[in-house]
Amino acid sequence: MNYFDFVRKYLDKLLIDVLNEVILKIVHSEKTGVSHAMQIAANIAVLEKAFDYFLQHTAQQCGKNPVRSIDRPQIGLTAKIVLKTSRDEAYLALLNLVNSKLDEFMKLTESVNWTSDEISQHGNEYINEVIIYLDTVMSTAQQILPLDALYKVGSGALDHISNTIMGAFLSHSVKRFNMTAVTSINNNLKALESFADERFHSTGLHEVYKDGGSFRGCLVESRQLINLLTSSQPENFMNPVIRRLRVFARSLRTWLMGFSAASRTELLSGARGRSRRIC
Repeated sequence: MNYFDFVRKYLDKLLIDVLNEVILKIVHSEKTGVSHAMQIAANIAVLEKAFDYFLQHTAQQCGKNPVRSIDRPQIGLTAKIVLKTSRDEAYLALLNLVNSKLDEFMKLTESVNWTSDEISQHGNEYINEVIIYLDTVMSTAQQILPLDALYKVGSGALDHISNTIMGAFLSHSVKRFNMTAVTSINNNLKALESFADERFHSTGLHEVYKDGGSFRGCLVESRQLINLLTSSQPENFMNPVIRRLRVFARSLRTWLMGFSAASRTELLSGARGRSRRIC
């Protein structure tokens, strides 16, 4: 009787039906917070590396040569593949929790005075809270998560922020705003871009993602929208590169259609720095 095959199959079943199910239950629990989800994701990464050891130890206990016994592809543990799927779910759950917390800070339709005549040079209060929170999350993630997971969390959060800014301008709750509000959002975006650049380099991600994919790139759609709204030559932003940003183009078109023809003309021909109201 081949005891190794028997024990290996039992080990596989134990890891999939017990360990993996427990992990998924915790990941999907409503009681799981950001720090807990991050720790689970880190633990899964450690477990993945330990699977070969589990198999080698099993072979050794069954009197087999550990190296020769696991050298064949068909001898591997199916649980290793299953756990990778659970790892991705853990990363997604973590990102959803982070984004939910960001939503609490970025209630732009409520926290921004869209018709104010005063420009906040240092950004609105909410953006300071956002950066502090992101800094805390990224610092913790850098200590316990692999670099690819750190990148997923950072890029996912910044992409969510960019979508939130875009969504604020598209929101039916914001029926009118002026260039002062746009300038204020622009200052907020600059602060985020500086943070994104600093984090991308300080974490060493710039060495891994050398061919693009920077954190700043996650904010590109909101940056293009702000540039368009503050430019006296909006046609500069209608080049092929921008046209490839389908989400941006579709969102901008939908947003502009909410205004009268006169308002659209006034918006697209506006000079930088002039405070005016768009109805």
